[in-house]
Amino acid sequence: MRAFFLAKQRVDEQIEPLLKNFDRQLLRQQDLVDKIGFLSPAILVNEGLNGVAGTESWLRKFGQ
Repeated sequence: MRAFFLAKQRVDEQIEPLLKNFDRQLLRQQDLVDKIGFLSPAILVNEGLNGVAGTESWLRKFGQ
């Protein structure tokens, strides 16, 4: 059991930087959509529907 815990801990330590990088990239993409999304009717509709449904980006919801 201890070996399993230690292996899981090592995997978590290795994955953490990848997840942080993913979150930063996702936030940059969302910022780009926020800035130039008005140029695309499809993005406007999608963002509007996401807002109505309450399913907007979790990064924006939690202020990260």
